[in-house]
Amino acid sequence: MRLLKPILFLTLIASTFFGQAQTTEKELLAREYMVNGEFEKARQLYTEIYDKNNSTYIYDNYLECLIQTESWKDAEKLVQKQAKANPSVPRFRVDEGYVLKLEGNAKQSDKIFNEAVQWAIWSDVVVVDLATAFQMRELNDWAIKTLIEGKKSFPASGSLKIQLAKAFQRNGQYAEMIEEYLALLESPMFGIAEIQKQLQDVIMLDKEGSISGIFRDKLLQKLQKDPSNYDYTRLLIWFYEQNDDFSKALLQARAYDKRAKTDGDLVYEVSQLCISNNKWDLATEGLNFVVSLGDEKSYYNDALDLLLEVKYLKLTSDPASLISDYQALASDLKTALKSSQFRRNRYNMIVRLATIEAYYLNQPDSAINRLNNVINSQGYQPVQYAEAKLLSGDVMLLRGDVWEGSLLYSQVEKAFKNDTMGFYAKFRNARFYYFIGEFDYASAQLDILKGATSKLIANDAMELSLVIQENIDYDSSYVPLEKLAKADMMIFSLRYDEALLILDTILKSYPKHPVLDDAVFRKAQIYMTLKQYDNAILALKEILSSYYLDILADNALFMLGNIYETYLPDKELALKYYLQLITDFPGSILANDARQHYRALRGDKIN
Repeated sequence: MRLLKPILFLTLIASTFFGQAQTTEKELLAREYMVNGEFEKARQLYTEIYDKNNSTYIYDNYLECLIQTESWKDAEKLVQKQAKANPSVPRFRVDEGYVLKLEGNAKQSDKIFNEAVQWAIWSDVVVVDLATAFQMRELNDWAIKTLIEGKKSFPASGSLKIQLAKAFQRNGQYAEMIEEYLALLESPMFGIAEIQKQLQDVIMLDKEGSISGIFRDKLLQKLQKDPSNYDYTRLLIWFYEQNDDFSKALLQARAYDKRAKTDGDLVYEVSQLCISNNKWDLATEGLNFVVSLGDEKSYYNDALDLLLEVKYLKLTSDPASLISDYQALASDLKTALKSSQFRRNRYNMIVRLATIEAYYLNQPDSAINRLNNVINSQGYQPVQYAEAKLLSGDVMLLRGDVWEGSLLYSQVEKAFKNDTMGFYAKFRNARFYYFIGEFDYASAQLDILKGATSKLIANDAMELSLVIQENIDYDSSYVPLEKLAKADMMIFSLRYDEALLILDTILKSYPKHPVLDDAVFRKAQIYMTLKQYDNAILALKEILSSYYLDILADNALFMLGNIYETYLPDKELALKYYLQLITDFPGSILANDARQHYRALRGDKIN
């Protein structure tokens, strides 16, 4: 007995919804026979049903029964009748040849298929429909032949190229697939973006790299013939980017910009992507190239500014950065700010400089004065004024002027009520009250924020609210929680050594208090920031061994998975911890993210 084709199941589903009011008992019984594999009984019923109802779904079921029971003559008559009644529908022409092919009459089958192909080439839409019909019957070679013939009549049709590329892919003809996708560049309606869209999943799922290698080689061959072709260059750069080979992407971009004598457009673009992927040295190399092209080039000032941004990001991501490094960057930022009052990135440079002064150089007064100049000046966007106020409020907290900081938060909250910026301000205020030990008021504000439209803010509010709720003694003693809040204030201030001392004091002084898992987790977070991954692992494993039933076990599992996925690569351990989170904590807000990481590591296709 033949296996049921996918089309049969689709038809069975469809038939449930079409004309339910007219569905007869015979149809229901016939479908039941088909599902149970009793095709002879179903065939007998459909012979009667089809005489009264020759709709497509009845036809499909009837034909499948005839095929399954090898009733070839009846099947021939059926498909011929259906094709004659529907001469403009390609799939019925395919069914004629398909029945003959199954019957063993290959010569007559090929004749009908060839006639169908010649009939279809008057319209590119009909060509695609006919090719789809062939594919539904798993006749991919005929689908390819149809599309090739269609391309001869409609050489500019991008849709035919895409369908032919996909047909080649199904056949394992990857070189031909790549050629068809690259041919899209000849169609005015398509371009680089469409090729990238079509090949994204193909490259991602190409674990062995065979398809990727063909794609790269094809592009290199074309660039050898036409070195100045922008489209091929951009696609090759994109390919390297998809494979995290930013060095080669930058090399290719620089070669093109040199040949084409551009303003460094491609190199600047690749440099930005390097920044997004924390490739600081490559970004610096690329931006220096753009600067070297001269100050008359359009990207010159932007590249200079972005170089300062790269220095900032590189320094702040490295816990071993020296004060002298920050002093040098602060000096560079001041020089850049003095050189022009109209730089496009002026606001961002001011914010970076203020952050360095406040957090790394212990110069909060200078940072506040700088931010006040922004707040009291004209020409900035409303959101920039709000950001400056929020940062100024943070610096006030560092300086000890806590109520002035809270006032700035409140001003932003009032100005941006029911807006994400307002929610950020409200959360900062709630966190401030938590820092100073006003836990009841902080909890009230956090309860409001749990319903914030921003998922990030809502989750942060939920986490801090749970910290407060879970760590108040039965006698309403706030002492251990106050110490934890003080440690959090030290973390906020980037004073990690002091925070670790306070956390160790909590662990020693309150051995049975519910605050212990929070203290251990805070230590793990600090060690992660300091890139002391072995110490972080020890702290996280302590949570799993001693506090598995508390609320931070899922967080610990996720962090362990992330460490072994990203920082200390060990695929098996990463899979282990992600799976443990998914299995033991299915209701966790981290479960979905863990599932995505787990599937990606396992090599599943992720839509």
